[in-house]
Amino acid sequence: MKIILPLFLVLLLSACSSKPREQFVFDNEQILTDEQEEELTTLLKEHEKKTDNEIVLVTTAGWGEHHDIFDYIDNFIEENRIGKNKNGNDIVILYSNQQHATVISTGSNIKHVLTDEVGKDIVERLMIPKFNEGNYFEGLYEGSKAVVDFIEEEKNIVSNSEE
Repeated sequence: MKIILPLFLVLLLSACSSKPREQFVFDNEQILTDEQEEELTTLLKEHEKKTDNEIVLVTTAGWGEHHDIFDYIDNFIEENRIGKNKNGNDIVILYSNQQHATVISTGSNIKHVLTDEVGKDIVERLMIPKFNEGNYFEGLYEGSKAVVDFIEEEKNIVSNSEE
C-alpha cells in the first residue's frame, strides 16, 4: 500500500501536467501545402513557447452534425484538448472556404484582451480580402500573425493562472 499511493500520485500529476502541443494546424479542408502548414505551425508553436497560450488554426468544409460554427468550435476544443489545464488561454482561428466563414474564438482568460471586436477587425481587415483573392495561406498567415502580435504586446499579456 505504501508504494501504490506514491505511484498513483506520480501518475496523477503527470496526467495533469501541461505538455507542449504537438499539432497547431488542422487543415481539414486541405487548402494548405505542407510548407505552408509548417510555416503556420512554427508561428503558433513559437508563440506557445513564449506565452503558454495555445493558438490553433482549423480549416473545415462544414460543421458536420453540429448546429453552427460555435458548436463546432466548442466540440473541436474538447475533442482535441485545446488549452492547458482549462486556464482559458486558448484561441481557435477557424476558416471554412466552403461555408464562407471565418472566426477567431477565444478562451475565457484571454477574451477580455482579444475581444470579439478585435478578432472581427483582424478577420475583416486582413483575412477576408486575401481569401477573396484566392490567397488562403496569406489570409490565414496574416490573421494568425496579427493575433500573435496583438496578444504579445506588453499591455495585452494575460496571466496563465487559472481563473
